[in-house]
Amino acid sequence: MTSQDVATSRVNLAIQAIKNGGMVIMVDDEDRENEGDLVFAAASVSAAKINFMTKEARGLICLSLTEEAVDQLQLPMMEDSSKRLPSKSTAFTVSIEARDGVSTGISAADRAHTIKVATSAGAKPEDLVVPGHIFPLKARRGGVLQRAGHTEGSIDLVRLAGLAPAAVICEIMNDDGTMARMPDLEGFAKRHDMPIVTIADLISYRLHLETMIQPVAKGVVTTAFGEFQSVLFKSDIDGLTHLAIIKGEQFDDYVTEVRVHRQRPLQDVFGVSMCTSRLRLDYSLELLRNADHAVLIYLTQADAQASLAADFEILTRPRESISGAAIGAKHAPMDPRQLGIGAQLLRNLGVRRMRVHRSHAAPLKGLVGFGLELVGTVEIPSELT
Repeated sequence: MTSQDVATSRVNLAIQAIKNGGMVIMVDDEDRENEGDLVFAAASVSAAKINFMTKEARGLICLSLTEEAVDQLQLPMMEDSSKRLPSKSTAFTVSIEARDGVSTGISAADRAHTIKVATSAGAKPEDLVVPGHIFPLKARRGGVLQRAGHTEGSIDLVRLAGLAPAAVICEIMNDDGTMARMPDLEGFAKRHDMPIVTIADLISYRLHLETMIQPVAKGVVTTAFGEFQSVLFKSDIDGLTHLAIIKGEQFDDYVTEVRVHRQRPLQDVFGVSMCTSRLRLDYSLELLRNADHAVLIYLTQADAQASLAADFEILTRPRESISGAAIGAKHAPMDPRQLGIGAQLLRNLGVRRMRVHRSHAAPLKGLVGFGLELVGTVEIPSELT
């Protein structure tokens, strides 16, 4: 089985468990907390499930809600007035309690009732009081393709199961009070007969099954290397636009030379002599000029403004103090979401077989799932990296 097959299998098992009213263990990515949460659909909440979370998982019981639901309930965000927020901040609203039908609010039955009230179709702000014993979390639009967290992952999972987009989540802790990591979570899953799914699985699953980009404009661009057809694409997830510059037609009949260039505005536009981003861009345009069939993807960065500010600070230093490391000469490998957007863009253009020109040796995983065949790679000259 390919890595994509494994991810798809795990997600399908998790979807079925959620559909059946069960719980799943959702594991975060290693570059974040790398922790596991118990997850079930809010539509299937019960006192027994809340009690299980309290006894077995031991973490904070939270309610993942969409932005629309948070707005409907008029829940203010729980923000520190001093803005001392953690680097991996989770979007907590104020805590809530059902106005009616509860006693102290802390019992399993009371918390289940509060969740039912908050997630009912006609829920109104006056149905709740604050503070309370349930902690809502506001998920980002776009789900795990926008933010790779448990909040977004839980909403995505219940949506994929065809249920109302609200989920109950709780961190899993060990008996000694430490956070459960993957070996602990695997034991927990075996004891309680629960499937495990990762955030990375959900990202891969959605990227392969959903169309995330749409062409919005076409035209001819004139460069120092010639005139080329171009297509502007817009992402449905974050609204970012990406540019494809094209040489040739009927890509499905040929091996297409492909280069993905990630935007560095200051370096790309002004071509400061020590900046290899501009050199890589020139390499890409030269590739278009010389090839019969080629595509250059100019990938917009979500943090372009921060990148511009960082480049400006570095490039206005005295020249002798600027190092290649300081200007970020070597790009890190693309994350799965960037890879997925690029793959969908190529598929939209009709590319089927391709040779990728790249500046790093990280494996390009999962392309088969997009209908793309990688026939080879070309490492761009070392002086450009």
